[in-house]
Amino acid sequence: MNNKTPSQLDDFTGDKSMYLHVQKPGKSERISIDYLTKDAIKTGDIALKITGDYPDYLKCDGLHYETSAHSDIANKLNGPGFGSIITNLNLNSENRFGDFKFKDVKRLGSVVVAISEIGDVSIYRNGLLVPHFIMMASKIFKGKFGIYIETIFGELYSIGASELIVQRQSNGKIVGVVHSESVGLDIIFTKDGTTIYADTVAEDDTNAVSFGSVTVDINSDFKVISGAGYVYVKMTSSESEGIYQIVIYPDHFDTIFIKSVTAAAWSIFAGASSYYMYEDGVLKSSEWGNFDFLAFPNPAISITDIVYVDNFLCIKQDPGTPFLFSFDAGSTWSDSPVMTSYAAIDADKKGVVLAGDYGSTGSIYNKSGSIQENSFTYVSDVLFNTPKIDSKYEYFDYYIKR
Repeated sequence: MNNKTPSQLDDFTGDKSMYLHVQKPGKSERISIDYLTKDAIKTGDIALKITGDYPDYLKCDGLHYETSAHSDIANKLNGPGFGSIITNLNLNSENRFGDFKFKDVKRLGSVVVAISEIGDVSIYRNGLLVPHFIMMASKIFKGKFGIYIETIFGELYSIGASELIVQRQSNGKIVGVVHSESVGLDIIFTKDGTTIYADTVAEDDTNAVSFGSVTVDINSDFKVISGAGYVYVKMTSSESEGIYQIVIYPDHFDTIFIKSVTAAAWSIFAGASSYYMYEDGVLKSSEWGNFDFLAFPNPAISITDIVYVDNFLCIKQDPGTPFLFSFDAGSTWSDSPVMTSYAAIDADKKGVVLAGDYGSTGSIYNKSGSIQENSFTYVSDVLFNTPKIDSKYEYFDYYIKR
């Protein structure tokens, strides 16, 4: 019989298969340490522990770990900042299709809309051509709820992710589309003479609702961008040329003059965490809500547009010049996949869609077409990173339960 007191027993080695004795008057049972702990601390819970190595925990050090070795916690952390970081393009995901030379392209869900150099409209779903009645497009724009097409006849159509084509009323030539998270609506801006009109479109709504207007200079170059809850425009109004903020309300909008820009050649571009101003050959960036621009490493000779998704940035240059891709928000740059020519690009969380001339140049499967889709590779496919939490207690660190 073992007559040792608890203080005389060996230290616990961490074997969770060992048992504790529990009892009440008239009944005595055993319970495993594993049973006690499996529901008390769950995968993803964070604990402050004495600095050391723990088989069921990973240190909250912000380092990368292999997803295959820690699939449970990797799935828990598959979110922004821990596993959903775009790292590259999956070149093997290439899907090339289309028979014309295109000058612009937009994708919403599985629907791709492209217009040719002569204005022909092509609509594809999963790479297959869809019959439609829209003729001679001049411009296409994209919101959250639709792709908006303006024809040379002044007609305005929208196509949702379900392929529903709706003809809409238009107050003039379309000059921009943004989605406002604050009111949950797409906002279509049109220009007629010196007036910019705004109409709102709700999801699955066939009607656009008038949202207000603003007077601009007759020659004003109106461009609208949005991100992080902000909407800015480049325009000339009341003799002030520069950047204005559009403040969105449920039933109207106001404009606030933000910054004067006197250079003749400049433009603004949207981004995920920052927005950009291209002025006199210099690309400058500023965080949304901040109007102090800082020079940004400029990888391009010319910039005609910036496409972005999260940490992915794409610079569109002059027609025929390869797009420039960055997967670290602009710190480093590389060329886009090789195409027969480079005319337009669109991106979403799924990946990119590029458009240009017809051909098989650059296709890893030797397929011909003028549109190419590639999906993004995310860190969570192979790696994930733990939260980085610094401890203020000596000899203690934070650990996350596997």
